[in-house]
Amino acid sequence: MKPLIPTMCTLCGVGCPVYFDPERSRIARGSDDLGCCPKGAAFDRVNAPDRPDRLRHALVRKAGKLEEVSTEEAIDTA
Repeated sequence: MKPLIPTMCTLCGVGCPVYFDPERSRIARGSDDLGCCPKGAAFDRVNAPDRPDRLRHALVRKAGKLEEVSTEEAIDTA
């Protein structure tokens, strides 16, 4: 197991301490015992890359329905 890398949360200007897990490519720990605010403590649960409800592609509403489009098309539509 690779060691956790100490870093800081960037959700606000405070810079609470968190740890990055290089094996999982995600924040491993941002807990209250490290002095994190509630936003920082919840970062891993909220921003996890493997969440099933996370957007993975650009979407544009066409005829009332969201359709997957290229990033360029989404930018042009905005």
